[in-house]
Amino acid sequence: MRWIFEYKKITALLLTMIFILCQAAVIVHADTVRASDLQVTYTEDKVNDYWTEYYYTVKNDSSQPVTGVIILIPADGDMQKCETWSGQMLSYDASAGGILLYAPVCIAAGGSASLEKMGIDAKTHPVTLGKPSVYAVNETRNWNSVHQYGDPPEDNTFPDKDMTDGGNAGNDMTGPVLETDYELKGEVKDMEFKDTPVGKHGKLHLAKVEGYGNAPVIVDEKGEPLMLRGASTHGLQWDVCIPYINKEAFQSFRDEWGVNLIRFAGYVRDDNGYLNGGRDVIDDMITKGMPYTKELGLYAIIDWHVLAYNPHEDKEEAKKFFEKYAGMYSGYDNVIYEICNEPTGTPWYDGTGRDLYSYANELIPIIREKDPDALIVVGTNTWSQDVDDVHNKPIEGYDNIMYAFHFYSGSHKGEFRDRVKNALDSGTPVFITEFGICDASGNGNIQTGEADLWMEFCEKYNISHACWAISKKDESASYFKTDCVRTSGWKQEDLAPTGVWLFNTYRREASSEQDDTAEKTETTEEMETTKETDSSKMSDMTEEKSALDQPGTSATTENKETTAPAESAPGFFERIIEFFRNLFAGVSAPGVAS
Repeated sequence: MRWIFEYKKITALLLTMIFILCQAAVIVHADTVRASDLQVTYTEDKVNDYWTEYYYTVKNDSSQPVTGVIILIPADGDMQKCETWSGQMLSYDASAGGILLYAPVCIAAGGSASLEKMGIDAKTHPVTLGKPSVYAVNETRNWNSVHQYGDPPEDNTFPDKDMTDGGNAGNDMTGPVLETDYELKGEVKDMEFKDTPVGKHGKLHLAKVEGYGNAPVIVDEKGEPLMLRGASTHGLQWDVCIPYINKEAFQSFRDEWGVNLIRFAGYVRDDNGYLNGGRDVIDDMITKGMPYTKELGLYAIIDWHVLAYNPHEDKEEAKKFFEKYAGMYSGYDNVIYEICNEPTGTPWYDGTGRDLYSYANELIPIIREKDPDALIVVGTNTWSQDVDDVHNKPIEGYDNIMYAFHFYSGSHKGEFRDRVKNALDSGTPVFITEFGICDASGNGNIQTGEADLWMEFCEKYNISHACWAISKKDESASYFKTDCVRTSGWKQEDLAPTGVWLFNTYRREASSEQDDTAEKTETTEEMETTKETDSSKMSDMTEEKSALDQPGTSATTENKETTAPAESAPGFFERIIEFFRNLFAGVSAPGVAS
């Protein structure tokens, strides 16, 4: 997951309006809550060099309950990469003097409440925060609906029902977006291996294919282009992911959803990450899950989930990780290695030996020694978005190397597709190893329309992709609702908006792929039938020729005219026979010079 956020003008305008209402004490309740009645304190947690989190607590000293607050946080810079969760909203407003943070929190008279954290990438965009102040928002309408519905109507009222394409903080939004286009029965198939994705396509490699642009694309063992439709786990070390690493879950994804790829996301540094106490559980999840993918004929990505730092910092551990897993799974035809998820602050190439080009050239030989020809995906700078930088210094000397691009449709739109298109035009093979249909935080604004445009783009250029995340965590990127109890065989009522969209999209793509396969099979059968017919007719022609070669046999115009029925023009094969008859008789065929 990346931690960036692009602000919409409408959100800034809306929050500014709320702020002004608060300052003017325009409150629906008869009794007002003065700003002096509220106190706000906070703690700061510097997670890493890029990401800092702030936790705010609000105390209500008034005699009235508060049903929402907005905090003004003075800031000396525009917060380009700032995020919050669980129904809260953020906007930077210069006229207000900083960041406006809205929280739909209920605080009883005399009580206090802790808000969801606010995170800031303060290294990429340095900023100094001042002392916050807090105001009550006791409007009776649900201000969180603004975030859910997107742009409000001109009269500043809000719709009474949910909308398909707007936004959502959390994963339990209801309404039309939760309608599946296909019946979700929660059933699996008894499928022979030859009919599974790997059974049908075998080991993958890269090749240029006419019609898909200038860059190599993924093709199967027969050289036919194949687009992988992936489901990415959440962090393998966390409870929001662990229950879904089971054979039945993967089989449900394969049989009902149309998934043909599972991505195993092994966080490196984060809470209980591989190098932070979670090594055993991550190893357990990979070694448990990979055999399931092999048995079910699903492709799989083993991902070293670097997040927002220079991967050289943990390079030696990464070498051990991939030496281990390339050795374990080199005999698998389905494995793909992703050597750094979202490196940030690390240029593709600068000649220092600390860039991504150098990192890749140290990791790739480790894998190639064990697994000579599997696909390897290399992350790119800025949360794997600067994929268009690769063409200046592509990795040489190795086959089947691809480069990662990540997008979240609520944040990354046409200009980011242009980046990918530029990379493809320069010959850079791209794999979208992670994407989401919400904003870049993994939460908030869901944009299904923009996600559909991305899928059309992937289809056009045969770009494989994997959606974040197999999880029921309370965020928009999760496939499942927080109250979902099933760990496989899901029904419609289990799915959060991302899950519904993904099921509909992948199922439609899989159905289309099956239709194409069936059409090719029918065409092949027709060709075989035609070949049999042609063979039979050519046999007749040979017999005709043999007869013409016999002594005393000659072809005349009279013989020729009686060959075809008088009531119809001669067919193709009749004309061929006619041609040879005339040829062997020394007579010119129609349209052929003698």
